[in-house]
Amino acid sequence: MTGLAGLIGELSVHSQEFRDLWAAHDVVYYRSGVQPFHHPLAGDLDLDYDALEIPADPGQTIIAYSAEPGSAARDALDILASWAAGDRRADGSADPEGREDGATTA
Repeated sequence: MTGLAGLIGELSVHSQEFRDLWAAHDVVYYRSGVQPFHHPLAGDLDLDYDALEIPADPGQTIIAYSAEPGSAARDALDILASWAAGDRRADGSADPEGREDGATTA
């Protein structure tokens, strides 16, 4: 066996504790919680999340992330949002004078 099935088999052979836990099928489905992220510029962020299932489309889930107002994560997200909302040219580069069309003035 290879992959996950092989790993489960190996753990089952060598660990009574694993066999007991695996047999119990005590699985918790998390619909909300805190998810840690690491952003290369903003650093470590702990964001709250909620999983929202779509009844009309089984198997599809929307994950909504948020940060508490006043938290370090919220401050970092606000900074990232301000950078993303900055003036951009059509090619994605920043227009230093804030014009969307990239035109220059004489």
